[in-house]
Amino acid sequence: MQELRCLNCHGVVNPFSKTGGHGGGYIDIRKETQEFLKVPDLQSVLTVGSDPDGAIRTKILSGLKEIAESQSEITDNDLIRQKAFNPMRDACKECHIFAWIIPMIHNYFLNRSAKDMCIHIKISPLTNDPGSFLRHMQDDELVLEGFKGRRGLLESVAPAASKMSFATLGKFANDWIEAMGGKFHQPPDCGCVGHGDYILEFQSVRIGTQWVAPAQLQAHAMVRLEAQDEDAADDEPSYLSWKGKGGVQNRAPL
Repeated sequence: MQELRCLNCHGVVNPFSKTGGHGGGYIDIRKETQEFLKVPDLQSVLTVGSDPDGAIRTKILSGLKEIAESQSEITDNDLIRQKAFNPMRDACKECHIFAWIIPMIHNYFLNRSAKDMCIHIKISPLTNDPGSFLRHMQDDELVLEGFKGRRGLLESVAPAASKMSFATLGKFANDWIEAMGGKFHQPPDCGCVGHGDYILEFQSVRIGTQWVAPAQLQAHAMVRLEAQDEDAADDEPSYLSWKGKGGVQNRAPL
Protein backbone atom coordinates (compact mmCIF):
# COMPACT_ATOMS: atom_id res chain seq x y z
CA MET A 1 0.00 0.00 0.00
CA GLN A 2 3.05 2.24 -0.19
CA GLU A 3 2.97 1.86 -3.98
CA LEU A 4 3.05 5.33 -5.57
CA ARG A 5 -0.21 4.81 -7.46
CA CYS A 6 -1.97 4.10 -4.14
CA LEU A 7 -0.29 6.95 -2.26
CA ASN A 8 -1.10 9.49 -4.96
CA CYS A 9 -4.76 9.18 -4.07
CA HIS A 10 -4.37 8.24 -0.43
CA GLY A 11 -2.68 11.36 0.88
CA VAL A 12 0.01 12.65 -1.49
CA VAL A 13 -2.12 14.70 -3.92
CA ASN A 14 -4.70 17.25 -2.79
CA PRO A 15 -6.36 19.07 -5.71
CA PHE A 16 -8.00 21.54 -3.30
CA SER A 17 -4.69 22.94 -2.05
CA LYS A 18 -2.47 25.35 -3.95
CA THR A 19 0.50 23.21 -2.93
CA GLY A 20 -1.30 19.87 -3.39
CA GLY A 21 0.62 18.72 -6.47
CA HIS A 22 -2.49 18.03 -8.55
CA GLY A 23 -1.54 17.44 -12.19
CA GLY A 24 -4.71 19.13 -13.42
CA GLY A 25 -4.04 22.24 -11.39
CA TYR A 26 -5.56 23.83 -8.30
CA ILE A 27 -9.31 23.49 -7.73
CA ASP A 28 -10.74 26.32 -5.65
CA ILE A 29 -13.73 24.55 -4.15
CA ARG A 30 -15.21 27.88 -3.07
CA LYS A 31 -15.51 29.09 -6.68
CA GLU A 32 -16.76 25.68 -7.81
CA THR A 33 -19.47 25.83 -5.16
CA GLN A 34 -20.43 29.39 -6.09
CA GLU A 35 -20.94 28.27 -9.70
CA PHE A 36 -22.87 25.21 -8.62
CA LEU A 37 -25.31 27.31 -6.60
CA LYS A 38 -26.17 29.21 -9.80
CA VAL A 39 -27.39 26.05 -11.57
CA PRO A 40 -31.04 26.35 -12.72
CA ASP A 41 -33.42 24.11 -10.79
CA LEU A 42 -30.72 23.47 -8.18
CA GLN A 43 -33.06 21.43 -6.00
CA SER A 44 -33.32 18.67 -8.61
CA VAL A 45 -29.56 18.11 -9.02
CA LEU A 46 -28.63 17.85 -5.34
CA THR A 47 -27.49 14.43 -4.14
CA VAL A 48 -29.82 13.85 -1.20
CA GLY A 49 -31.22 10.31 -1.27
CA SER A 50 -34.50 9.72 0.54
CA ASP A 51 -35.68 13.06 1.97
CA PRO A 52 -39.47 13.08 2.46
CA ASP A 53 -39.61 16.21 4.63
CA GLY A 54 -36.81 18.17 2.89
CA ALA A 55 -34.61 18.33 5.99
CA ILE A 56 -31.59 16.78 4.26
CA ARG A 57 -31.91 19.15 1.29
CA THR A 58 -32.03 22.15 3.62
CA LYS A 59 -28.91 20.97 5.46
CA ILE A 60 -27.03 20.42 2.20
CA LEU A 61 -27.87 23.88 0.92
CA SER A 62 -26.68 25.41 4.19
CA GLY A 63 -23.36 23.58 3.88
CA LEU A 64 -22.92 24.67 0.27
CA LYS A 65 -23.46 28.31 1.19
CA GLU A 66 -20.94 27.98 4.03
CA ILE A 67 -18.29 26.70 1.60
CA ALA A 68 -19.12 29.30 -1.06
CA GLU A 69 -18.91 32.19 1.40
CA SER A 70 -15.68 31.09 3.12
CA GLN A 71 -13.04 33.83 3.25
CA SER A 72 -10.14 31.39 3.46
CA GLU A 73 -8.91 28.50 1.31
CA ILE A 74 -10.56 25.17 2.10
CA THR A 75 -8.22 22.19 1.77
CA ASP A 76 -9.82 19.70 4.16
CA ASN A 77 -11.11 16.91 1.93
CA ASP A 78 -13.42 15.56 4.64
CA LEU A 79 -15.11 18.94 4.98
CA ILE A 80 -15.41 19.28 1.21
CA ARG A 81 -16.98 15.84 0.85
CA GLN A 82 -19.35 16.57 3.71
CA LYS A 83 -20.55 20.01 2.58
CA ALA A 84 -19.69 20.39 -1.10
CA PHE A 85 -20.01 16.88 -2.54
CA ASN A 86 -21.80 17.91 -5.74
CA PRO A 87 -19.38 20.72 -6.69
CA MET A 88 -16.44 18.42 -5.95
CA ARG A 89 -17.87 15.62 -8.10
CA ASP A 90 -18.66 18.03 -10.94
CA ALA A 91 -15.12 19.42 -10.87
CA CYS A 92 -13.48 15.98 -10.85
CA LYS A 93 -15.62 14.46 -13.62
CA GLU A 94 -14.48 17.12 -16.07
CA CYS A 95 -11.28 15.08 -16.44
CA HIS A 96 -11.77 11.83 -14.51
CA ILE A 97 -14.12 8.83 -14.65
CA PHE A 98 -17.42 9.42 -12.87
CA ALA A 99 -16.55 7.27 -9.84
CA TRP A 100 -13.33 9.22 -9.21
CA ILE A 101 -13.08 10.63 -5.71
CA ILE A 102 -10.31 11.45 -3.21
CA PRO A 103 -10.42 9.28 -0.06
CA MET A 104 -11.30 10.87 3.26
CA ILE A 105 -8.38 11.85 5.48
CA HIS A 106 -8.71 8.89 7.84
CA ASN A 107 -8.10 6.68 4.77
CA TYR A 108 -4.77 8.31 3.90
CA PHE A 109 -1.79 5.91 3.83
CA LEU A 110 0.92 8.56 3.91
CA ASN A 111 3.42 8.27 6.81
CA ARG A 112 1.71 5.19 8.24
CA SER A 113 3.73 2.16 9.32
CA ALA A 114 2.83 -1.40 8.34
CA LYS A 115 1.25 -1.91 11.77
CA ASP A 116 -0.76 1.32 11.43
CA MET A 117 -2.12 0.07 8.10
CA CYS A 118 -2.86 -3.38 9.54
CA ILE A 119 -4.98 -1.86 12.30
CA HIS A 120 -6.62 0.63 9.92
CA ILE A 121 -7.77 -2.11 7.56
CA LYS A 122 -9.34 -4.03 10.43
CA ILE A 123 -11.36 -1.11 11.80
CA SER A 124 -12.37 0.72 8.60
CA PRO A 125 -16.05 0.13 7.72
CA LEU A 126 -15.01 -0.55 4.12
CA THR A 127 -12.57 -3.38 4.96
CA ASN A 128 -13.27 -4.54 8.52
CA ASP A 129 -13.81 -8.20 7.67
CA PRO A 130 -11.86 -10.47 5.27
CA GLY A 131 -14.66 -10.61 2.68
CA SER A 132 -15.04 -6.82 2.52
CA PHE A 133 -11.28 -6.35 2.39
CA LEU A 134 -10.85 -8.78 -0.51
CA ARG A 135 -13.77 -7.24 -2.43
CA HIS A 136 -12.18 -3.82 -2.05
CA MET A 137 -8.77 -5.09 -3.18
CA GLN A 138 -10.05 -7.14 -6.11
CA ASP A 139 -13.32 -5.60 -7.31
CA ASP A 140 -13.30 -1.87 -6.46
CA GLU A 141 -13.42 0.21 -9.65
CA LEU A 142 -10.96 2.81 -8.35
CA VAL A 143 -8.42 0.19 -7.21
CA LEU A 144 -8.60 -1.36 -10.68
CA GLU A 145 -8.17 2.10 -12.22
CA GLY A 146 -5.06 2.69 -10.14
CA PHE A 147 -3.33 -0.32 -11.72
CA LYS A 148 -4.12 0.95 -15.22
CA GLY A 149 -1.85 3.89 -14.39
CA ARG A 150 -4.05 6.38 -16.27
CA ARG A 151 -4.83 8.44 -13.16
CA GLY A 152 -8.51 7.83 -13.80
CA LEU A 153 -8.50 10.27 -16.72
CA LEU A 154 -11.14 10.24 -19.44
CA GLU A 155 -8.71 10.94 -22.27
CA SER A 156 -6.01 8.42 -23.08
CA VAL A 157 -2.63 9.11 -21.49
CA ALA A 158 0.58 7.14 -21.34
CA PRO A 159 0.14 4.77 -18.39
CA ALA A 160 2.46 5.05 -15.43
CA ALA A 161 2.81 1.41 -14.48
CA SER A 162 2.74 0.39 -10.85
CA LYS A 163 5.63 -1.61 -9.41
CA MET A 164 3.44 -4.66 -8.94
CA SER A 165 0.69 -6.20 -11.03
CA PHE A 166 -2.97 -6.27 -10.05
CA ALA A 167 -2.72 -10.07 -9.84
CA THR A 168 0.14 -9.76 -7.34
CA LEU A 169 -1.94 -7.41 -5.19
CA GLY A 170 -4.72 -10.00 -5.11
CA LYS A 171 -2.26 -12.74 -4.18
CA PHE A 172 -0.77 -10.68 -1.35
CA ALA A 173 -4.25 -9.84 -0.02
CA ASN A 174 -5.32 -13.49 -0.02
CA ASP A 175 -2.01 -14.67 1.46
CA TRP A 176 -2.41 -12.18 4.31
CA ILE A 177 -5.91 -13.39 5.11
CA GLU A 178 -4.76 -17.03 4.97
CA ALA A 179 -1.81 -16.30 7.29
CA MET A 180 -4.27 -15.08 9.93
CA GLY A 181 -6.37 -18.21 9.70
CA GLY A 182 -9.00 -16.62 7.49
CA LYS A 183 -10.16 -14.10 10.09
CA PHE A 184 -9.26 -10.68 11.45
CA HIS A 185 -7.90 -10.45 14.99
CA GLN A 186 -9.27 -7.18 16.30
CA PRO A 187 -6.80 -4.55 17.59
CA PRO A 188 -4.88 -4.34 19.79
CA ASP A 189 -4.53 -8.14 19.43
CA CYS A 190 -4.14 -7.81 15.70
CA GLY A 191 -2.61 -11.23 15.10
CA CYS A 192 0.86 -9.98 14.19
CA VAL A 193 3.99 -11.54 15.68
CA GLY A 194 5.46 -9.29 18.34
CA HIS A 195 9.02 -8.06 18.21
CA GLY A 196 11.41 -10.79 19.28
CA ASP A 197 14.85 -12.22 18.71
CA TYR A 198 15.63 -14.17 15.56
CA ILE A 199 18.33 -16.59 14.50
CA LEU A 200 19.36 -16.32 10.86
CA GLU A 201 21.11 -19.40 9.55
CA PHE A 202 22.94 -19.52 6.22
CA GLN A 203 24.30 -22.53 4.36
CA SER A 204 25.97 -22.71 0.98
CA VAL A 205 27.69 -25.33 -1.15
CA ARG A 206 30.00 -24.47 -4.02
CA ILE A 207 31.15 -27.20 -6.38
CA GLY A 208 34.01 -26.77 -8.85
CA THR A 209 33.35 -27.92 -12.40
CA GLN A 210 36.95 -28.41 -13.58
CA TRP A 211 37.47 -32.13 -14.21
CA VAL A 212 41.21 -31.90 -13.49
CA ALA A 213 40.79 -30.88 -9.88
CA PRO A 214 37.14 -31.12 -8.76
CA ALA A 215 36.50 -29.40 -5.47
CA GLN A 216 33.66 -28.69 -3.11
CA LEU A 217 33.37 -25.88 -0.57
CA GLN A 218 30.77 -25.78 2.17
CA ALA A 219 30.01 -22.78 4.37
CA HIS A 220 27.73 -22.34 7.36
CA ALA A 221 26.96 -19.36 9.56
CA MET A 222 24.47 -18.33 12.22
CA VAL A 223 23.64 -14.74 13.24
CA ARG A 224 21.51 -13.82 16.22
CA LEU A 225 19.33 -10.72 15.82
CA GLU A 226 18.33 -9.24 19.16
CA ALA A 227 15.32 -6.88 19.30
CA GLN A 228 15.97 -3.68 21.21
CA ASP A 229 13.91 -3.35 24.40
CA GLU A 230 13.67 0.43 24.13
CA ASP A 231 11.61 0.23 20.94
CA ALA A 232 8.01 1.37 21.33
CA ALA A 233 5.45 -1.27 20.46
CA ASP A 234 4.05 0.76 17.55
CA ASP A 235 7.42 1.43 15.91
CA GLU A 236 9.28 -0.67 13.38
CA PRO A 237 11.78 -2.82 15.36
CA SER A 238 15.54 -2.37 15.26
CA TYR A 239 18.02 -5.11 16.04
CA LEU A 240 21.58 -5.72 17.13
CA SER A 241 23.40 -8.59 15.48
CA TRP A 242 25.64 -10.94 17.49
CA LYS A 243 28.52 -12.37 15.53
CA GLY A 244 32.00 -13.56 16.24
CA LYS A 245 34.48 -16.43 16.29
CA GLY A 246 35.98 -18.51 19.01
CA GLY A 247 33.43 -17.44 21.59
CA VAL A 248 34.05 -13.71 21.10
CA GLN A 249 30.88 -11.88 20.09
CA ASN A 250 30.57 -8.36 18.74
CA ARG A 251 27.37 -6.31 18.76
CA ALA A 252 26.48 -4.19 15.73
CA PRO A 253 23.29 -2.25 14.86
CA LEU A 254 21.22 -3.63 12.02
